[in-house]
Amino acid sequence: MKGARVLGMLLFSVGALLGILLFGSAAWGDLEASLFDAAIRGEAPLRGLRCPVFITATESGTVSLPLKNPLERPTVFIVRASITDGFVLLKREQTSQLSLGPGEETTLEWGVAPKDAAYGGHLILVRVYQFPRYPLPSRDSSCGIWVIRAGRLTGTPILVSALLASLAAMVAGIGLWVRASRPLSRERRGVVYGMVALAGLVMIGIVAGLLGWWALGIGLVAIIVLMVVAIAAHFANRTG
Repeated sequence: MKGARVLGMLLFSVGALLGILLFGSAAWGDLEASLFDAAIRGEAPLRGLRCPVFITATESGTVSLPLKNPLERPTVFIVRASITDGFVLLKREQTSQLSLGPGEETTLEWGVAPKDAAYGGHLILVRVYQFPRYPLPSRDSSCGIWVIRAGRLTGTPILVSALLASLAAMVAGIGLWVRASRPLSRERRGVVYGMVALAGLVMIGIVAGLLGWWALGIGLVAIIVLMVVAIAAHFANRTG
């Protein structure tokens, strides 16, 4: 049954690594975007900015922002989107000016394409700034979009497939390891708890990456690396 345990651990490791790469890349892209066009900073965060995590070299993507007038009077909103124009120091800007009635909502959209990507054509950086309108403060938000080479595939199916593959590999790996390790000793139960905890952190990291919470994502990468090092050191000491 040792071979089955090794296979289970291998499956789990592949799934965990895939998940870490997914949310790690999303967090890294958003971190880079937070430094883009750094001279523009709002007084408050701009909520609701939505960007694809990936697009492929053969497709275009859409960045969207829901906008609502919370005031009891008609208000003119001015929103500017800055997008890299092939280089991190170059940008193209699109400014939208629209009037919304009390409580009225709308959604702004901006198109992005692989030619916009900086860093050798790999990462599109976006910053959206909402100008102040008394009594509303200025607001801003940012995001990063990775451009990947994947033939005729598009970014969303790649993302969904990778998420499902990561989850399936981790669940299958844990199940196979448990099945091959029965009866579970105290030490083996500890291994299972560690695998489940690691899988949970990876899933939380994926959610954080998809929601644009890059600080949490990077923090989770650090915690996972420390956990893996501690587990490896534990087994090395036992076999040494």
